[in-house]
Amino acid sequence: MIPAFNAEATLAGAIQSGLLAGASKVVVVDDGSVDGTAQVAWSAGADVLTQQNAGATAARRRGLRSVDSEYVVLLDADDRLVREGAEIACGLLASDETLGAVVGQYVRNTGGVSATQDVPLWPEGVTLRALVRRGHAPAPPGAVIWRTAVLREVFANPMPALEPRWAEDFETLVRGTMLSRIATLESRVCVYSTVGGKSDQYPLRSLEAAELIRRHYAELAGIDIAERTPADLRALVKFRRAMGTKGVARVWLGAQSIATSPRLYLQLARARLRRVANLRRGHAHGIEP
Repeated sequence: MIPAFNAEATLAGAIQSGLLAGASKVVVVDDGSVDGTAQVAWSAGADVLTQQNAGATAARRRGLRSVDSEYVVLLDADDRLVREGAEIACGLLASDETLGAVVGQYVRNTGGVSATQDVPLWPEGVTLRALVRRGHAPAPPGAVIWRTAVLREVFANPMPALEPRWAEDFETLVRGTMLSRIATLESRVCVYSTVGGKSDQYPLRSLEAAELIRRHYAELAGIDIAERTPADLRALVKFRRAMGTKGVARVWLGAQSIATSPRLYLQLARARLRRVANLRRGHAHGIEP
């Protein structure tokens, strides 16, 4: 299933990747686009639904009503599903009815050389505690293969939800861990485009929404977390930008991040030291804040 807003330039490739990966059908929800998104989706062989612009969560909730397969993936309109990984993930779900979803590896496509590098899985697995402590999802939605019945419950469950216009994928996965067990898979499931997305265009808004989500669900579950201040969030924006650069630019942005929130830098440094120590002991359970 693909929620799409003004996505005519990339949508056909996303649809084709789903069909090539063996999907019985691809449902596209045109979320109030003003370009040729709906026409492109029809031409590419998708089932198309249209609605006034209401955001990704509303589009996914509507599209899910048209899904009749046992498993479903929430693919973005500029991402690509990888057949081999998707098939393995479906096999894992078929072999274990206690699983609600499988999170696989993905390639971060930035348009540069990093597009060839797989993003590693979290060593501690995908759990509610790991999600609210880290404050972000381990993978984009296209790398998560859901059991359709579980995903329907994620959206329909009366448990209080925030449903912001940013960090929706994070909240969906958080709610999923509260309803079912989620496994990880060391196979590539998705090629994820970071160019032009909301988190790329509005990184601070995305982090602010994620912080509200982690606080909300940590409180519901009684999990203690280190809450992040506005300065911490601004520092994280600089830190993530630094990780996407090289040379002098990386050093400069990293220094700005430290200056913005020395407290956050110390948290990250301590977490890294704990992770290295755990790996040396053969126990990979470190959690990055």
